[in-house]
Amino acid sequence: MILLILVAAFLPLLNILTAYVFRPSDKWLSRLSAAVVSLSAVLMLYAGGSAWLGGQHWFVQTTWFSMGQSLVFRVGLNADTMALMMLSIILFVSALVHWFSGQYMKGDGALPRYFSALALFTCAMNGLVLSDNLITLFMCWELVGFASYLLIGFWYTKDSASNAAKKAFLVNRIGDAGLLTGIFACWANFGTVSLTEINQILQTNTQVVSTALLLVAGLGFLLACAGKSAQFPLQIWLPDAMEGPTPVSALIHAATMVTAGIYLLVRTYAILPPLVLHLAVLMGCITMLIAALTATRQTDIKRVLAFSTISQLGYMVVAIGVGAPQAAMFHLLTHAFFKAGLFLCAGSVIHALHDLAHRAEQWGQEHAHFDAQDMRLMGGLRKALPFTFVAYTTAAAALAGLPFLSGFLSKETILLATVSWAQHSGFWLAWLVPAVLLFTASLTTFYMMRQWYLVFWGEFQLEKHWHSAGLLQKVKEVPLPMRVPTLMLAALSTFIVFSVNPLDGSGSWFWQGHSPAHVHGHGFVLAASLLAAVVGFCVACTHYGLHVAMPLAEKVNQLLENQFYINQFYRKIIIAPVHRLANFTTQKSLQRFFELTVIKPLLYCTEQLAYIDKHKRYFIGTLFINPILKLSAAVAHFDETRVSGSVNIFSKIVVVFAHVIGFIDRFLVDGTIHLLVWLGRTLGGVVRSPQNGNVQQYVWYALGLFVLWLSFWIM
Repeated sequence: MILLILVAAFLPLLNILTAYVFRPSDKWLSRLSAAVVSLSAVLMLYAGGSAWLGGQHWFVQTTWFSMGQSLVFRVGLNADTMALMMLSIILFVSALVHWFSGQYMKGDGALPRYFSALALFTCAMNGLVLSDNLITLFMCWELVGFASYLLIGFWYTKDSASNAAKKAFLVNRIGDAGLLTGIFACWANFGTVSLTEINQILQTNTQVVSTALLLVAGLGFLLACAGKSAQFPLQIWLPDAMEGPTPVSALIHAATMVTAGIYLLVRTYAILPPLVLHLAVLMGCITMLIAALTATRQTDIKRVLAFSTISQLGYMVVAIGVGAPQAAMFHLLTHAFFKAGLFLCAGSVIHALHDLAHRAEQWGQEHAHFDAQDMRLMGGLRKALPFTFVAYTTAAAALAGLPFLSGFLSKETILLATVSWAQHSGFWLAWLVPAVLLFTASLTTFYMMRQWYLVFWGEFQLEKHWHSAGLLQKVKEVPLPMRVPTLMLAALSTFIVFSVNPLDGSGSWFWQGHSPAHVHGHGFVLAASLLAAVVGFCVACTHYGLHVAMPLAEKVNQLLENQFYINQFYRKIIIAPVHRLANFTTQKSLQRFFELTVIKPLLYCTEQLAYIDKHKRYFIGTLFINPILKLSAAVAHFDETRVSGSVNIFSKIVVVFAHVIGFIDRFLVDGTIHLLVWLGRTLGGVVRSPQNGNVQQYVWYALGLFVLWLSFWIM
């Protein structure tokens, strides 16, 4: 089964080979690309269904590389039910986006690049989901960012598109730094970067864990989530990312890039200490509130949906912070379908208006160019786009959290989790969190009903803009390949897909029999949620349906329209100083400074070297040869006068001493030896002569000795 999962996850890479090697026509390229991704989606749905029904979990780990026995890096694939659910969402939404793109991008001259980037984007996200090793997860994380850069800036000849791509890429580098910090902290703390091994260590307490390093890791992962999932204060890149093709926006917002940060926090939930979880709650609340308020004053159809995505991601971050990561994943699942449906519906509206503008040029309409994403030029499109209207209404109601739709079930689960968290916290400020969620839910209903009315109800405002009646009848419904994906996503946004009970998501198949805990006052929370949705709906109908003015100050409107001036803040605090520094480096004063401190000294050194080179014979003779000759003469004189004289005197002394030693040796030493020899020989002869064997001489010797003795005795 693991082989089937790998094939399904990375089969879309064949689209790159198809696009650049076989080079089919645009029509066949779009069909083949969509067919390949659809096959991957079917295989993954089969694997995910098997795992979900059987409770199976596939895990493969192998040694990546090692440095001795103490430093071993392992790479692993973790295909549990959550990972397979994510993979199924990614591939299913990607398949629908591919089918939709075939018609939406028709006539674009860069379709091979488009479908190749989509394939890379999809597979990079699949690799991120399957990774058990944080290093391989980071590699896929960077690939996701790179692919999003290619897709957001797909129409790179437009300055706005290229700037949006660069902005997304650079802002996400901040989050990437946080992810790297978290990885390093995990390695220093646990000695491994495998999420499975880290969870085992935390569950079994087999080693001492540093709370400081856990805090660093948690803060790093939270920063990574803020960058990739567009949370405060790094949410500024996502609205500008709408410059890319609308199908790309659907894929980014529903199933891939922005969900990567949420998935990371859910996977590393066991590592996050309480302080990080509290910061996640605060960050999520600020994000959802700011994004929802900003969405109420946007006029671009895609930007409204972009801010709604930021707000819904804030819901998920809050759910993780209050200790309900499964609730966050449940909302991620439902959000994927209705948000993808909303973006594809927005793409259908934009496509239909672009088609109208193109045909208007053909029949000679002056000033046919207009902003096809400006909701102020729309209205009444339900008559011309009935299928899109039905799909959009269903998906928008799901996003607004209305009953009988999937968004209500998942939002209700998060709201109950925050209420339970507030009940157990024992701190009254904790009740602000469910209050912010309810207020944001009311705002969500308001701005979605506002968009719904501006796009599909009232009069077609383009007729007033062009001063031409009957234009609405000339707007055509989008082709069938674009209608089918939107209607499928709308159907998947209903409650029956997830739960039999339209007002309670705790019995959903998602929980696999382990439903979230009910809180005290469940009925009151449900009533408050319904009331919030009703209030938002009524305010929107009153203002846009009955045309009752809302007494908002002009400064408040400007504040919301300018996104709380967060972009301006970054420009003044960060970008403007960098620009001033860059401009300063081009000023004449700085150039003069470099001339005096660097350039002129270098020129002087160069001139001196040139002068030396020109007179090198003189310099070599003066600086090297003459001193060496003088030194040699001095050494020779010293050798002759001092060294040689000393050696001669010493040799003479040695000769005299040798003669003295020779005289002593010949006359004293040898003479003494010769004298002793002569004495010995003489005395031997004297002693030997009496002992000659003559008896008569012996008698006379004895008589003589007797006479001598007698004489001595007498005397």
